[in-house]
Amino acid sequence: MTKIKTALLLILAASLMASALGCENGQPMSAAVGSYSDVAILTDTASLGPVASQLQRALSVDVDYTIQPEPLFNVDIFDWNDRRNAQVYKNVIVIGLLKGRDPASKELRSRLGGETMDRQGKRNFYVAVKSDVYSRNQLVFFVAGNDRTLMQSGLAKGIGTLINRMKTENRDRLRDYLFTNGHEVQLENKIRDQMGFGLQVPASYHETRFGKGVKDGLVEVAATRPTRTASIYYLDDADSTIINDHEVLLELRRSFGARYLEEDLQDAAGYNWGEDIFAGKLHLVLSGYWQARTGDYGGPFRTFFLYQPEKRRLYAINVLTYAPGMKKRPYIREATCVAETLVP
Repeated sequence: MTKIKTALLLILAASLMASALGCENGQPMSAAVGSYSDVAILTDTASLGPVASQLQRALSVDVDYTIQPEPLFNVDIFDWNDRRNAQVYKNVIVIGLLKGRDPASKELRSRLGGETMDRQGKRNFYVAVKSDVYSRNQLVFFVAGNDRTLMQSGLAKGIGTLINRMKTENRDRLRDYLFTNGHEVQLENKIRDQMGFGLQVPASYHETRFGKGVKDGLVEVAATRPTRTASIYYLDDADSTIINDHEVLLELRRSFGARYLEEDLQDAAGYNWGEDIFAGKLHLVLSGYWQARTGDYGGPFRTFFLYQPEKRRLYAINVLTYAPGMKKRPYIREATCVAETLVP
């Protein structure tokens, strides 16, 4: 596949730099390549191949961000003998057994150096996370169990824990990257002073909408080429029961979209209610499609709902993209990273 070819082309450059960077002594060689959703599973495929395949299927679940669903993570499996092909990925998962004798299991124990792994509840698999083990700007997840059968059973019941951990860790890294060129400080001050909440705005983003009513208001910031936006809508004097009423929340989303964003929702495409990680916690989220009131264009959106009981304020945090002919998930993910800097 294309991603593997790209990685292989970069292996040669990484190898040439290895001695200068001291990788023979265990130091990372070159910067990890690919996107923040590229994952390499590295294991002894002869003994733990079924576990690797199970994990690959779970991480590759289609996400309905567009007419054609896109995988949550782009996952490849490598045997330990092909480890150099895996070690340049943005994310690496090393699968081994706690007392295994295969090379991947020995690598796991060696890299952790006796550190305790996090047991996932009562499930029979353990996880530890480290940064920059093989390459710079990389996350490595060490996953282990007592035997293959128990690991498969544990993963089947608790894969959501690992997925949420990966999503949170990767959003933190992406957020750090977004702010490498600084902040829009004047806009951040304006939002705090006039709207009563904090939002960090990367230098690559700009204000696109700023409106305030009697009991509500909305701020939208955006980056272009392609368009991805994060908007924070708030409603004061909201009853606490609103957060559990999907019909009311849908009408609220429709209302502030029409009023502030100059858009309509595509009812024919349907809506999906669920829970997802936002700022490290599970929150209610609505997914669907929007369309502009002027012009023939639109795209996917996701709206997270948060309720602040001490102020009786409801927040609807909306992220969307307009990226015709392109994958939508990377831009939804980026806009979510910006939105997650919200401080009520």
